[in-house]
Amino acid sequence: MVAVPQTYAGMSSACLRVQADMLGSEIDAGGCPVTTHAVACVAPNRDGKDNLMFAKGRSRGRIDPVIAGTIATALQLRAPELPEFTGVVKSLADYL
Repeated sequence: MVAVPQTYAGMSSACLRVQADMLGSEIDAGGCPVTTHAVACVAPNRDGKDNLMFAKGRSRGRIDPVIAGTIATALQLRAPELPEFTGVVKSLADYL
């Protein structure tokens, strides 16, 4: 298990990446109305150090799918040396 602190410092790099992907039309909701709505509801929130975090309190609706994807992005940014997921897990040890 890897902890991802839900703080500005812990989430900023992933939020910046996800925000860039959203603005660059790199995120495809695959026709899912829940994810489409969540992406539309995201409101950026910055601290005094210009760190970015998506805050539920400032959003117009539920943003849980975006937060889940942002946490996954934070994990990927911390461990880019992990092998790419192929869709088949034979052993969890292959990805640790």
